[in-house]
Order: sequence, then C-alpha cells, then structure tokens
Amino acid sequence: MKEPSIYTIEKSNKTSKSRIHKCCEHRNAKYLCQECGGKGICEHGKYKCYCVECKGSSMCIHKRIEYYCRDCKGNGTCEHSSNKRFCVTCKGSAICKHNRNKYKCKECKEPNIQEKITNTELLLYANILTSLKK
Repeated sequence: MKEPSIYTIEKSNKTSKSRIHKCCEHRNAKYLCQECGGKGICEHGKYKCYCVECKGSSMCIHKRIEYYCRDCKGNGTCEHSSNKRFCVTCKGSAICKHNRNKYKCKECKEPNIQEKITNTELLLYANILTSLKK
C-alpha cells in the first residue's frame, strides 16, 4: 500500500498563486532538502540562489544578498545605508518605542505591573466563580 504524499504550500509574495512542494522523508520541501539532494541545492551544499560560487540569482556583484546590499541599493536598505528593519532613524519594524531592538528590549518584554495585577485579579475571580459553580 502506498503512503499518502505530504505537501507543503508556499505562498509567493509577488503573485497570489501558491506553490505546492512535495515533502521528503526528512519533513522538508523536497526541492530544498540537502539530505535528499534536491534540485534547489547546488554542488556546494547551499541553496542555489544564495551560493556565491555558483553566482546565485539572489547574489550581487559584491558577493552579498542583493536585497540587503548597501552598494547596490537593495530594497532591504534605507537611505541611511542600513537594514530597513533595524534602522532607528527610519523607525524600522524591528525598533520599539524605546528606540531599541524590539527583540532585545527589556522594557518591552517585561510585563507592566498594572497588567500583572489585573491578571492575578482575573485568576482569583475565575477561581471564585468555579468554586461557586460546585
């Protein structure tokens, strides 16, 4: 009996169409699986589009990913020649209200004292309700 094939759906940002890739036994997209030797992997064991030696489609003449290349003025860089997401002056998406990296900001990660009180009050209220129902 044949085992049912497993598919992954990958949505493309440029078009509304979806690409369907078969999954291999390693639970990866078969096209990009290094262990299976997928067609998206070059002879150097890297993704073809990002391989410098193979002159991948996503690489620029400066041997960087074209999207983030400052010299090529890629779409991932801002007018200050930094990564758009992490630019403080442009208020990139990875910058919090304290002008720090959103993922490393201690103030943003630490819950507010008022929120802590409300959460504990809610828990107490829920416990009281469950005890009354019994």
